[in-house]
Amino acid sequence: MSKKITLLIIGIILCTYALSCQAYTNCGIGIKLFKDHTNNKSFIQEFLPNSPAEERKIPLGSEIISIDKKKTKYLYEDQIYNLLNGQEGTIVSLVTRYNGKKYKYDVRRRCCYEKEIEDAVFDMYWKQIVPINMAYTSPLPENITASVSSRYQKEIVPLYEYWYLRRFNFQSGYHMCKTYYPKDFDRCIKDLVKREINRTIQDEQVRINRLEYERQKEKEKNK
Repeated sequence: MSKKITLLIIGIILCTYALSCQAYTNCGIGIKLFKDHTNNKSFIQEFLPNSPAEERKIPLGSEIISIDKKKTKYLYEDQIYNLLNGQEGTIVSLVTRYNGKKYKYDVRRRCCYEKEIEDAVFDMYWKQIVPINMAYTSPLPENITASVSSRYQKEIVPLYEYWYLRRFNFQSGYHMCKTYYPKDFDRCIKDLVKREINRTIQDEQVRINRLEYERQKEKEKNK
């Protein structure tokens, strides 16, 4: 990919982001959810920088029990996000649980956040390597890992740690490629992405085989 095309892509992404901030009326409080579908619990996994939820000092890893008096236990992620979103400046009331205690927070919705915009080019390459649902993972807060079902602790939580480390390592390689001249960068990043895609395929097969073996052992044990 030439340098001109790369800059054009970045410009389009940033312009689209700016226009969406001006026109967008369905605003939120700036949180990312983690849903344990085994026990139907929803947790706050991350805050957007300088978001309303972060400013209210809600503890990271809090379980969301209800939103505007509507219980979230049997709702899907998109339904929960729909409850959190609304007109800019309006208030959303959350009931949460943290370390066994319930808390109530009234948070004012806001449309655009003062946040660092991730390198659009890095994001484009990274999404070729990672499953889309793991593209923006970070290690889960301790409160979440202690509260999710045993199945999630065994199968899902390690995935978050794995992809966080993979992203960190890929970022290091990407920044190394960026030190090269444009022509050499294209070759460097192409080789890097190819290696990482192959590693993803191999590691995923190993993970599936291990889980299948453990499930089979568990079945034999329960016979």
